[in-house]
Amino acid sequence: MPVGTVTGKPRHFELQSAPPDGYVEIRTMSYGESMERQDIVVKMTTETPRENPDGIQIGGEKVTWEMANFATSLFDFQKCVVGHNLTDEHGRQLNLTTAHDLRQLHPRIGQEIEGYMRELNSFTDKEKEQFRDGDSRLHLESDDPNATQLLDSTELGDSTRLPGYGMPTPRGGSA
Repeated sequence: MPVGTVTGKPRHFELQSAPPDGYVEIRTMSYGESMERQDIVVKMTTETPRENPDGIQIGGEKVTWEMANFATSLFDFQKCVVGHNLTDEHGRQLNLTTAHDLRQLHPRIGQEIEGYMRELNSFTDKEKEQFRDGDSRLHLESDDPNATQLLDSTELGDSTRLPGYGMPTPRGGSA
């Protein structure tokens, strides 16, 4: 049977933005963690109409979108970064799971690490295209070379795609 969980060692990346020997170790997020992340990404609030003192309704339903970029970045760093050798100017190792230290991180280094996290937690364009065409056999990584499995999208049954994600959901399921 195919392994369907996040397994394996974190990936080691040399940081070009932190010479001479900066590195970061990043793990892949589980599907549940990625769903938690989506809950953070955008919060939507609505406001019901109000009545003025004369009993006349004023205004209308108001929808507000709140983008949570810092919160999602902090979540990503907390869930994915499992090791690094980055320090502050006093030689103290940064704790990239805290808002304080993440705010101090050099933007180039932060963007490079975010790029590696995206690489590990997203389908590549080629994988998305193969998956949409129903011709994909997606490779799931594992520590054990004998446990490495292929997931054939046709085994998922008749499916539709989530807009913008290329991910299948059962027909009649919610997107």
